[in-house]
Amino acid sequence: MPFSRPACRARSGLRKRVNERYGMNKPWTLSPWLCVKKHDLEIERRQAEDEGKDLAGVERDFKRLAAADLDNDLALWPKAQALFAKVQRLPIRRGYKFKEPSDLAGIRKARPTNRPGIRPPRLSDAEFYDKMYGAWLGRCGGCMAGKPVEGRRRRSMERVLKAQGRWPLARYWSMKVDPKVAAEENWFKDQDAPPPGTVIEGMTCMVEDDDTNYTATGYVILRNYGKDFTPANVAEFWMSNIPINHVCTAERVAYRNLVNDIWPPASATCDNPYREWIGAQIRADAWGYVSPG
Repeated sequence: MPFSRPACRARSGLRKRVNERYGMNKPWTLSPWLCVKKHDLEIERRQAEDEGKDLAGVERDFKRLAAADLDNDLALWPKAQALFAKVQRLPIRRGYKFKEPSDLAGIRKARPTNRPGIRPPRLSDAEFYDKMYGAWLGRCGGCMAGKPVEGRRRRSMERVLKAQGRWPLARYWSMKVDPKVAAEENWFKDQDAPPPGTVIEGMTCMVEDDDTNYTATGYVILRNYGKDFTPANVAEFWMSNIPINHVCTAERVAYRNLVNDIWPPASATCDNPYREWIGAQIRADAWGYVSPG
Protein backbone atom coordinates (compact mmCIF):
# COMPACT_ATOMS: atom_id res chain seq x y z
CA MET A 1 0.00 0.00 0.00
CA PRO A 2 1.51 3.35 -1.01
CA PHE A 3 2.62 5.88 1.55
CA SER A 4 1.19 9.36 0.98
CA ARG A 5 2.76 12.34 2.73
CA PRO A 6 -0.02 14.73 1.50
CA ALA A 7 -2.62 12.35 2.92
CA CYS A 8 -0.75 12.36 6.22
CA ARG A 9 -0.84 16.17 6.30
CA ALA A 10 -4.52 16.21 5.33
CA ARG A 11 -5.37 13.94 8.25
CA SER A 12 -3.46 16.27 10.58
CA GLY A 13 -5.54 19.20 9.32
CA LEU A 14 -8.77 17.26 9.83
CA ARG A 15 -7.69 16.34 13.35
CA LYS A 16 -7.03 20.00 14.15
CA ARG A 17 -10.48 21.10 12.89
CA VAL A 18 -12.28 18.38 14.87
CA ASN A 19 -10.36 19.24 18.04
CA GLU A 20 -11.17 22.94 17.62
CA ARG A 21 -14.86 22.26 16.98
CA TYR A 22 -15.28 20.16 20.11
CA GLY A 23 -12.95 22.16 22.32
CA MET A 24 -10.35 19.40 22.56
CA ASN A 25 -7.26 21.56 22.82
CA LYS A 26 -5.26 18.87 24.59
CA PRO A 27 -6.59 15.51 23.35
CA TRP A 28 -5.39 12.12 24.49
CA THR A 29 -3.27 11.93 21.33
CA LEU A 30 -0.80 14.26 23.03
CA SER A 31 0.38 11.27 25.09
CA PRO A 32 4.01 10.24 24.49
CA TRP A 33 4.89 9.06 20.97
CA LEU A 34 1.38 9.57 19.59
CA CYS A 35 2.04 13.19 18.72
CA VAL A 36 5.28 14.93 17.77
CA LYS A 37 6.77 16.61 20.84
CA LYS A 38 9.54 19.13 21.33
CA HIS A 39 12.01 16.53 22.60
CA ASP A 40 11.39 14.54 19.40
CA LEU A 41 13.06 17.34 17.45
CA GLU A 42 16.36 16.96 19.26
CA ILE A 43 16.19 13.17 19.06
CA GLU A 44 15.55 13.44 15.29
CA ARG A 45 18.41 15.90 14.83
CA ARG A 46 20.85 13.68 16.74
CA GLN A 47 19.64 10.55 14.93
CA ALA A 48 20.03 12.16 11.52
CA GLU A 49 23.50 13.40 12.44
CA ASP A 50 24.45 9.88 13.54
CA GLU A 51 23.17 8.56 10.18
CA GLY A 52 25.53 10.93 8.39
CA LYS A 53 22.96 13.41 7.10
CA ASP A 54 24.19 16.87 6.10
CA LEU A 55 22.10 19.06 8.43
CA ALA A 56 23.56 22.44 7.51
CA GLY A 57 20.45 23.44 5.55
CA VAL A 58 17.93 22.54 8.27
CA GLU A 59 19.57 23.63 11.53
CA ARG A 60 17.59 26.89 11.45
CA ASP A 61 14.35 24.96 10.97
CA PHE A 62 15.11 22.82 14.01
CA LYS A 63 15.82 25.88 16.16
CA ARG A 64 12.66 27.66 14.99
CA LEU A 65 10.40 24.73 15.87
CA ALA A 66 12.22 24.07 19.15
CA ALA A 67 11.40 27.63 20.23
CA ALA A 68 7.68 27.13 19.50
CA ASP A 69 5.07 25.43 21.73
CA LEU A 70 5.13 22.16 19.85
CA ASP A 71 3.99 20.19 22.90
CA ASN A 72 0.59 21.90 23.01
CA ASP A 73 -0.07 23.50 19.61
CA LEU A 74 -1.37 20.85 17.19
CA ALA A 75 -1.08 23.32 14.32
CA LEU A 76 2.69 22.92 14.53
CA TRP A 77 2.59 19.14 14.06
CA PRO A 78 2.44 19.28 10.22
CA LYS A 79 5.44 21.62 10.27
CA ALA A 80 7.38 19.10 12.33
CA GLN A 81 6.31 16.31 9.97
CA ALA A 82 7.45 18.36 6.99
CA LEU A 83 10.83 18.90 8.65
CA PHE A 84 11.20 15.18 9.38
CA ALA A 85 10.41 14.41 5.73
CA LYS A 86 12.94 17.00 4.59
CA VAL A 87 15.62 15.45 6.78
CA GLN A 88 14.96 12.00 5.25
CA ARG A 89 15.75 13.45 1.81
CA LEU A 90 19.04 15.06 2.85
CA PRO A 91 22.27 13.76 1.32
CA ILE A 92 25.00 12.06 3.34
CA ARG A 93 27.68 14.53 4.37
CA ARG A 94 31.10 14.31 2.80
CA GLY A 95 33.62 12.26 4.77
CA TYR A 96 31.05 10.08 6.56
CA LYS A 97 32.86 6.82 7.23
CA PHE A 98 30.06 4.33 7.65
CA LYS A 99 27.85 2.40 5.29
CA GLU A 100 24.74 1.14 7.07
CA PRO A 101 22.13 -0.34 4.72
CA SER A 102 18.71 -1.25 6.14
CA ASP A 103 17.47 -3.59 3.40
CA LEU A 104 18.32 -7.29 3.56
CA ALA A 105 20.03 -7.36 0.17
CA GLY A 106 22.16 -4.35 1.11
CA ILE A 107 23.13 -5.85 4.46
CA ARG A 108 24.18 -9.12 2.81
CA LYS A 109 26.22 -7.26 0.22
CA ALA A 110 28.01 -5.23 2.90
CA ARG A 111 29.14 -8.30 4.87
CA PRO A 112 32.89 -9.07 4.73
CA THR A 113 33.81 -11.87 2.38
CA ASN A 114 36.14 -13.47 4.95
CA ARG A 115 33.49 -13.78 7.66
CA PRO A 116 33.66 -17.05 9.63
CA GLY A 117 31.21 -19.79 8.77
CA ILE A 118 28.64 -20.83 11.37
CA ARG A 119 27.46 -24.39 11.69
CA PRO A 120 23.98 -25.01 13.07
CA PRO A 121 24.26 -26.79 16.42
CA ARG A 122 23.32 -30.45 16.58
CA LEU A 123 20.86 -30.70 19.44
CA SER A 124 18.37 -33.29 20.53
CA ASP A 125 14.79 -32.16 21.01
CA ALA A 126 15.31 -32.20 24.78
CA GLU A 127 18.48 -30.08 24.53
CA PHE A 128 16.80 -27.63 22.17
CA TYR A 129 13.82 -27.30 24.49
CA ASP A 130 16.09 -26.75 27.50
CA LYS A 131 18.04 -23.96 25.76
CA MET A 132 14.91 -22.24 24.46
CA TYR A 133 13.24 -22.47 27.87
CA GLY A 134 16.39 -21.06 29.48
CA ALA A 135 16.44 -18.18 27.01
CA TRP A 136 12.80 -17.37 27.79
CA LEU A 137 13.37 -17.52 31.56
CA GLY A 138 16.42 -15.30 31.15
CA ARG A 139 14.39 -12.80 29.16
CA CYS A 140 11.64 -12.76 31.81
CA GLY A 141 14.05 -12.58 34.75
CA GLY A 142 16.11 -9.78 33.24
CA CYS A 143 13.01 -7.85 32.29
CA MET A 144 11.56 -8.18 35.79
CA ALA A 145 14.83 -7.08 37.39
CA GLY A 146 14.96 -3.94 35.26
CA LYS A 147 11.30 -2.96 35.05
CA PRO A 148 11.01 -1.21 38.47
CA VAL A 149 14.05 0.98 37.80
CA GLU A 150 13.73 1.75 34.10
CA GLY A 151 15.18 5.20 33.49
CA ARG A 152 16.98 5.36 36.84
CA ARG A 153 20.64 6.39 37.04
CA ARG A 154 23.24 3.87 38.13
CA ARG A 155 24.45 6.12 40.95
CA SER A 156 20.97 6.29 42.45
CA MET A 157 20.42 2.54 42.18
CA GLU A 158 23.81 1.83 43.76
CA ARG A 159 23.09 4.12 46.70
CA VAL A 160 19.70 2.52 47.40
CA LEU A 161 21.09 -1.02 47.19
CA LYS A 162 24.01 -0.20 49.48
CA ALA A 163 21.58 1.30 51.99
CA GLN A 164 19.67 -2.00 51.84
CA GLY A 165 22.86 -4.04 52.21
CA ARG A 166 22.10 -5.66 48.84
CA TRP A 167 24.88 -4.30 46.63
CA PRO A 168 25.43 -5.70 44.05
CA LEU A 169 21.82 -6.61 43.31
CA ALA A 170 20.82 -10.21 43.96
CA ARG A 171 17.35 -11.43 43.06
CA TYR A 172 14.89 -8.55 42.55
CA TRP A 173 14.15 -5.06 43.84
CA SER A 174 12.60 -4.42 47.24
CA MET A 175 10.46 -1.53 48.48
CA LYS A 176 12.22 -1.60 51.87
CA VAL A 177 14.36 1.53 51.56
CA ASP A 178 15.69 3.79 54.31
CA PRO A 179 13.23 6.75 54.36
CA LYS A 180 16.03 9.35 54.25
CA VAL A 181 17.67 7.73 51.22
CA ALA A 182 14.30 7.20 49.55
CA ALA A 183 13.39 10.87 49.98
CA GLU A 184 16.74 12.13 48.69
CA GLU A 185 16.62 9.85 45.67
CA ASN A 186 12.87 10.32 45.08
CA TRP A 187 12.69 6.55 45.19
CA PHE A 188 9.48 4.64 44.49
CA LYS A 189 7.14 7.59 45.07
CA ASP A 190 3.94 8.68 43.35
CA GLN A 191 4.37 8.41 39.57
CA ASP A 192 7.78 6.75 40.09
CA ALA A 193 6.27 3.84 42.02
CA PRO A 194 7.14 0.47 40.47
CA PRO A 195 4.45 -1.32 38.46
CA PRO A 196 2.41 -3.72 40.61
CA GLY A 197 3.99 -7.14 41.04
CA THR A 198 7.51 -6.13 39.96
CA VAL A 199 9.18 -5.97 43.40
CA ILE A 200 9.78 -8.76 45.92
CA GLU A 201 6.90 -7.57 48.04
CA GLY A 202 3.91 -8.77 46.03
CA MET A 203 5.71 -10.60 43.22
CA THR A 204 3.89 -13.74 42.12
CA CYS A 205 4.71 -14.16 38.42
CA MET A 206 6.22 -12.44 35.40
CA VAL A 207 4.05 -9.42 34.69
CA GLU A 208 2.98 -8.37 31.20
CA ASP A 209 5.59 -6.19 29.51
CA ASP A 210 6.08 -4.85 26.01
CA ASP A 211 9.52 -6.47 25.74
CA THR A 212 8.29 -9.98 26.48
CA ASN A 213 5.17 -9.32 24.40
CA TYR A 214 7.39 -9.08 21.33
CA THR A 215 8.91 -12.50 21.99
CA ALA A 216 5.47 -14.08 22.33
CA THR A 217 4.29 -12.11 19.30
CA GLY A 218 7.14 -13.47 17.19
CA TYR A 219 6.21 -17.03 18.09
CA VAL A 220 2.52 -16.53 17.23
CA ILE A 221 3.34 -14.79 13.93
CA LEU A 222 5.55 -17.73 12.96
CA ARG A 223 2.82 -20.18 13.97
CA ASN A 224 0.08 -18.28 12.10
CA TYR A 225 1.90 -17.23 8.93
CA GLY A 226 4.89 -19.57 8.65
CA LYS A 227 8.52 -18.72 7.98
CA ASP A 228 7.65 -16.66 4.90
CA PHE A 229 5.61 -14.11 6.88
CA THR A 230 5.67 -10.53 5.60
CA PRO A 231 5.85 -7.09 7.25
CA ALA A 232 2.16 -6.70 6.38
CA ASN A 233 1.43 -9.87 8.40
CA VAL A 234 3.26 -8.37 11.38
CA ALA A 235 1.35 -5.10 11.00
CA GLU A 236 -1.97 -6.94 10.85
CA PHE A 237 -1.11 -8.97 13.95
CA TRP A 238 -0.02 -5.90 15.93
CA MET A 239 -3.20 -3.99 15.18
CA SER A 240 -5.40 -7.00 15.95
CA ASN A 241 -3.72 -8.10 19.17
CA ILE A 242 -1.56 -5.40 20.79
CA PRO A 243 -3.06 -2.18 22.24
CA ILE A 244 -1.19 0.85 20.93
CA ASN A 245 -0.40 2.08 24.44
CA HIS A 246 1.40 -1.20 25.15
CA VAL A 247 4.18 -0.31 22.71
CA CYS A 248 6.69 2.48 23.18
CA THR A 249 8.94 4.93 21.31
CA ALA A 250 9.83 3.56 17.84
CA GLU A 251 7.12 0.91 17.91
CA ARG A 252 4.37 3.33 18.97
CA VAL A 253 5.28 5.76 16.20
CA ALA A 254 5.28 2.87 13.71
CA TYR A 255 1.89 1.75 15.07
CA ARG A 256 0.60 5.32 14.71
CA ASN A 257 1.73 5.27 11.10
CA LEU A 258 -0.05 1.97 10.47
CA VAL A 259 -3.39 3.24 11.75
CA ASN A 260 -2.88 6.32 9.58
CA ASP A 261 -2.64 4.01 6.55
CA ILE A 262 1.14 4.32 6.19
CA TRP A 263 2.29 0.76 5.55
CA PRO A 264 5.65 -1.05 5.59
CA PRO A 265 8.35 -0.23 4.93
CA ALA A 266 7.53 3.49 5.26
CA SER A 267 5.74 2.87 8.57
CA ALA A 268 9.07 2.16 10.25
CA THR A 269 10.70 5.52 9.50
CA CYS A 270 8.00 8.09 8.73
CA ASP A 271 8.16 10.83 11.41
CA ASN A 272 10.00 8.34 13.62
CA PRO A 273 12.99 9.83 15.44
CA TYR A 274 13.34 6.58 17.42
CA ARG A 275 13.86 4.45 14.30
CA GLU A 276 17.33 3.23 15.33
CA TRP A 277 16.62 2.63 19.01
CA ILE A 278 16.95 -0.75 20.71
CA GLY A 279 13.49 -2.08 19.78
CA ALA A 280 14.70 -4.18 16.86
CA GLN A 281 17.10 -6.06 19.14
CA ILE A 282 14.27 -6.74 21.59
CA ARG A 283 11.87 -7.89 18.88
CA ALA A 284 14.51 -10.22 17.41
CA ASP A 285 14.56 -12.65 20.34
CA ALA A 286 11.95 -15.02 18.99
CA TRP A 287 13.72 -15.35 15.63
CA GLY A 288 16.95 -16.25 17.42
CA TYR A 289 15.16 -18.89 19.45
CA VAL A 290 13.86 -20.68 16.36
CA SER A 291 17.05 -20.23 14.30
CA PRO A 292 19.86 -21.64 16.48
CA GLY A 293 23.28 -21.10 15.00
